[in-house]
Amino acid sequence: MKLHLFFIPCCLALSSPGMAGSIDWGSAVADQLYTAGGTAITASYQFELGTFETGFTPDATNTALWEGKWRLIEQGDFNAPLQYAAENSLLTASGPNLIWERDQTGDESAPLSNPLLFSPGEQVYVWAFSGKTIDTTTQWALVTGNGTTQDTDWQLTAGLGDTLATTRAWRLSNADTVVFGGLNDLQGPGSYGSTPTSFTLQTALVIAPIPEPGTTVMLAVGAALCLQRRRRP
Repeated sequence: MKLHLFFIPCCLALSSPGMAGSIDWGSAVADQLYTAGGTAITASYQFELGTFETGFTPDATNTALWEGKWRLIEQGDFNAPLQYAAENSLLTASGPNLIWERDQTGDESAPLSNPLLFSPGEQVYVWAFSGKTIDTTTQWALVTGNGTTQDTDWQLTAGLGDTLATTRAWRLSNADTVVFGGLNDLQGPGSYGSTPTSFTLQTALVIAPIPEPGTTVMLAVGAALCLQRRRRP
């Protein structure tokens, strides 16, 4: 269910019972979102809320497997001019599991349904990315929460499927664990070209960039000169 800007203060201030398991996730109005190069994140970036397959723990060594293991709950609506990504996801009970529920009035661009079932105990992440195909320009950030309160512990519970479940605020400001990229002034795994003075989220290059042709030529010339010197009697 998309959030309009003038509703945001109310959503952040209240943690009252709502319809089904409501999760307010994404960024806040004043958050600073940067790329690895230190520029503002553009409209080409996407934000998703989801989990990974049971038994799989994402880290910087298995990024090639992330896309295949990812279990999407919902995509976020990113406003690039305002640097704001926000969504409200509803989860309802489906037997012992949880299922995403489409809001009747606020998810016009969302799919009609999500076939995936989510189990209590699954860890939830926010994944920001320029694209999921890994190349020399791909940038990602993956964060989650491992705190002790309902807003900082980003783990699904059976209670989220209750009709009057308490709303969770799983926003970047409540995340405390960075798997990849930067979070709240802390740069985690990944490659960066710049370190902003302050940031809420910073994406990182998934693999180190290939040196530019000019740099490569200079390195080759330097190596050749060194080799010639060694061969002189």
